[in-house]
This record gives sequence, C-alpha cells and structure tokens, in this order.
Amino acid sequence: MENLLAGIEGMGIFLDDILVTGPIKAIHMERLEQVLSRLQDAGLRLKSEKCELFKDSVEYLGFIIDKTGLRKSKQKVDAILKCCRPKNVSELKSVLGMINYYRCFVPNTSALLRPLHSLLKKGEKWNWSKEHDKAFELIKKELASDRVLAHYNASLPTIVEVGKVYHFWD
Repeated sequence: MENLLAGIEGMGIFLDDILVTGPIKAIHMERLEQVLSRLQDAGLRLKSEKCELFKDSVEYLGFIIDKTGLRKSKQKVDAILKCCRPKNVSELKSVLGMINYYRCFVPNTSALLRPLHSLLKKGEKWNWSKEHDKAFELIKKELASDRVLAHYNASLPTIVEVGKVYHFWD
C-alpha cells in the first residue's frame, strides 16, 4: 500500500487504513482524487461503510486529529488512568507500553519514568516504594492533561533545543 501511494503528500498509511489530509478543501480534494485514482488503477476497492470523508476530526491509530493538531484518544487515556499499581514486572511492562504510546505528549517522559524503569533491571528484586507511587501518579496526571501537539508548518521558523550534548569524539 505504501509503495502504491508513495509521493502523495498529506497522507498516513497503516496497514489498510489510509488517512488523507489537506490544509484547505481544494488541496484535500486533489490528494483524495490521487489516492482514489491509484487505488482504482491497482484494482483495489474501498468499502463505503468504512470510509469517513470530509471530517473535521478523525480518530486514527489512537489519536484524534483535527485542524488544531494531534490529541490523545480519551478512551485510551482513560484505560491508562484506571490502571492499578502494577504488582510485578510483567504488569509494569504492560503499563509502560501503554504510557509510552503517548510519550510525545509528556515533557521529560524519560525522567518521569526513570523510577519505574529501575524496577525492570535484570536481577532487581521487585520492591515498589513511595517513589514509584509518586512517579506512577505523576505520569498519569501528565497523560490526563489536555496538551495538544500542533501540526508542523514548514513555512514557519523552527527552533531546535538540545538538552545535553555528548561528545563521542575527542
């Protein structure tokens, strides 16, 4: 699918899910026509009941996407917020997997999760402490925020900040 639709801007593809976007209706229509044309040329068909066209907001791969940016799916976040404290390494890995899916919405995720990751060290005895409780509740609080990731605009200035610089050569 990716090869078939390569080169069309404003698209997202995951397995058989295709997302077509555009900053204005005319560009969106142009891109949609390109996608539909290529699919037709390849002999592929779409099920109309599975298509969502001309939406202001869509849920795609656990994210809500609209004109203002990218948000977390409320249902997915609620599932994380309802998680009880992990009782063992296996449960912790499962919870961390869910949390890491939305890590782009949480500043300093690695630092916040460091106490929890310490429980995953090989040979480390499971010993959940108040420090782990604090980290677990803090990350859930951050995930509950309504932080939005704005769409990237290449025509605006871009500022890159680097927290630490490591020198691997001297």
